[in-house]
Amino acid sequence: MTQFYIYQYVDPIRNEIIYIGKGTGFRSRHHLRRKDKHPLTQRIAWIRNNGAEPVISVIEFSDELSAVNEEIRLIAEIGRKDLGKGTLLNLTDGGDGKSGHPHSENTKKKISESLRGRPGHSLSKEHRQAISTAQKGKSVNFTDEMRKNMSEAKIGKKRKPFSEETKQKMRASSRIRWENTKIDK
Repeated sequence: MTQFYIYQYVDPIRNEIIYIGKGTGFRSRHHLRRKDKHPLTQRIAWIRNNGAEPVISVIEFSDELSAVNEEIRLIAEIGRKDLGKGTLLNLTDGGDGKSGHPHSENTKKKISESLRGRPGHSLSKEHRQAISTAQKGKSVNFTDEMRKNMSEAKIGKKRKPFSEETKQKMRASSRIRWENTKIDK
């Protein structure tokens, strides 16, 4: 079961709450790695330049709706800095970002089209065929030194065992491929 939570970032130098968010897993630490121009990213950089780290605290909830409602309530109560109502560097009123800047259908279509062909995004059948054709006959020639380095890199490392769920998915996938490649006599 997914554990939902809200989190807050506190500036330990000015002793003020600077961000409220909702998440699961490691979401609360995501902002520490950002490299964009968001006001929170800039404040974290300022805090670090002054020899400190932002303080992060988390409150867990049993369901997502409760977490979303609390996020919205806290942002409204503490107030957003960009609206001149408080100390928060949030750019939306909470609730999964839906209250801030939703994309129009036209914008969603443009984003989808711009991502086609990029890693992690589905390719058309024709595109996959073109890649396959281009790669046919090519092989990777590993030098002895490359083979030695790859071998040494694996020494002492054990592969994590697959979970039962993963094993079942692999079996099912294998069965489907096998059934699709059988030759009728």
